[in-house]
Amino acid sequence: MTIGIQPTQPATSYGYIKEGGKLEAAQRAIKGKTKFNKVDRFVEKPNAAKARRFLKSGQYRWNAGMFVWSVQTLMHAFQTHLPEMVEAFESWKQVAGSAKKLAAQLEEDYPNVTRISIDYALMEKASNTVVASGVFDWDDLGSWTALERHLKSDGEGNCSKASLVQVDSSNNIIFDARKGRKQQAIALVGMEDCIVVQTDDACMVASKSHGQQIKALVQKLAADPVFRHLT
Repeated sequence: MTIGIQPTQPATSYGYIKEGGKLEAAQRAIKGKTKFNKVDRFVEKPNAAKARRFLKSGQYRWNAGMFVWSVQTLMHAFQTHLPEMVEAFESWKQVAGSAKKLAAQLEEDYPNVTRISIDYALMEKASNTVVASGVFDWDDLGSWTALERHLKSDGEGNCSKASLVQVDSSNNIIFDARKGRKQQAIALVGMEDCIVVQTDDACMVASKSHGQQIKALVQKLAADPVFRHLT
């Protein structure tokens, strides 16, 4: 079972879940307000036009990546869709009684484990997936743009956790992440719709429209021996 969040805006930074038929028996058994549906399909992060259609239809929920399952069901899914993981689990199980042996086995095996998310590996392939409606406050702070909903904004829409000085700048996100130091001024002139992050070692400036590409930037830094220490 996955928990789907009721969309409040046509977000393009989340995956979506399209609801299928209702599971009335599950709702009666729970005797609560939670709505249960079969999963029709998982949808990758849409463009703005698709996101607006999803929101208007009322059939889609944000995929928050929260799952509930029994061990038996999970292992059956791995055996069906990713059997090599079951072999790895068994090898780890054999040494689970010794922290030292388990650590050594994980160190040996982990680099060779298939790099794939649980969504791609199992959830999108399973035929017995259910989505439960998440009727609680939720936010994904996995992106810098999400901070706009949690940081105080000035009159020009600049959201900051920093000593900000700005001229003719609007709708920016500014974050001073330096540790153990007195914040120094971050000054902006004529900047709009940008993300500015200052750390002890580096400063990042990015367009908010390219916020999802920051992950690619981190990967590029990690691959460069000169900048690898920044990651």
